[in-house]
Amino acid sequence: MCDTAGELKKILGFLEIDVGDGILEEAISNQSFKKKKSKFMDTGDFENMKFLRSGKQGGWREFLSPAMVKKIEKTNAEVMRNFNYKGDK
Repeated sequence: MCDTAGELKKILGFLEIDVGDGILEEAISNQSFKKKKSKFMDTGDFENMKFLRSGKQGGWREFLSPAMVKKIEKTNAEVMRNFNYKGDK
């Protein structure tokens, strides 16, 4: 599980942006899977809703075939290297 608040604080600190903990927690909460899906449903935004599958961490493993993963990794290898992506190991 990732430390969303901690990672955002690092980014905001790097950008020299001071945001209170309450605002940060509210922003994180407003971007939760459950809230986003509910908002899309309430507004009838089914186009964007279809991109939200289960909200389960690692759920892509159930959705993408090994061939699809290999293609994504091959196509994006340079970017993944630049961001020090280690893969699913």
